Amino acid sequence: MPMDWPRMDRIRDLQSAGRNEEALSELASLENTSTNPEDNAVVWMAMANCLRFLRRPDEARGPIRSAYSVLGKTSYMYPRIMLIDALLEESHGNWKAELEKLDEILEKHAAVLQNPDNQDLSDEVLRHRGIALSGLGRNVEARGLLERALLDDYEKANTAYFLGTCYFQLGELDLAKQTLGEALSLGLGPRYESSSHYFLGVIHLRRAEFAWAKQEFEWCLEHLEHGGARKDYVITGLMKCIESSRNGKGNRALRQNVTATLKGGWLSLCSGAASLCGLDLCKGCGSSALLLWRVAHRSVLRVRFLTLLC
Repeated sequence: MPMDWPRMDRIRDLQSAGRNEEALSELASLENTSTNPEDNAVVWMAMANCLRFLRRPDEARGPIRSAYSVLGKTSYMYPRIMLIDALLEESHGNWKAELEKLDEILEKHAAVLQNPDNQDLSDEVLRHRGIALSGLGRNVEARGLLERALLDDYEKANTAYFLGTCYFQLGELDLAKQTLGEALSLGLGPRYESSSHYFLGVIHLRRAEFAWAKQEFEWCLEHLEHGGARKDYVITGLMKCIESSRNGKGNRALRQNVTATLKGGWLSLCSGAASLCGLDLCKGCGSSALLLWRVAHRSVLRVRFLTLLC
């Protein structure tokens, strides 16, 4: 029985629209319906991609194994399976394993990649190679690959995120700020969104733009469930903003910003809590101080926090 290609095209439209749950349900009904092994492999690869976009990479390994089992290594589709397999490593942050699999594609399937009909495959291998290199801290090597990949609209937000972090690690803060801002405007997943705000906070902090830094760190604190930014790092950044306010560095701008965002009894509540500890809490640091106190669960952080306000 041949593959129902019109139905497969409709499923691809669902995937393109981000309706991966619906696409996955449709694909499940197409499993093993064709007498052609390559047709069945197409279905399994599509299922694995849906599961990857749904952030269920462990479940995606089953369809990948099925696709490997029906295709020989000489099949023109084999490097496409290898690419999806590598991307599952990326989903877990296994950068070294991802890079090894991508390099194997480049080494063993060069002829397939050089075919003009497979330009999309070649572009994706190189783009994700740049991402893996960035994840490993090999930013000089990653930069060129990611800059070229950013010219393509496919998964542009994630590409911009990794290029932005690459610029940050290379000390090119203007480019990092611009590119991370672009990534956020395009729409990132929760983890990369949180990480982008953290990097922007650090950039503002290094430039003594304390009011802007404070906003970014507070955003991170309010979205800790996203991951992507360690709580102790974010708290340290906010503490530095408060220290700078106390010491007069950027004091006026920060205090104006904080005062403008105070609401209801938050300041009085924080001041009352501080008074119980014998502290005189400065008005300009009230909202940030309360936010820090609420998340600084460990006693060592609270001791550091109280020392900061004295």
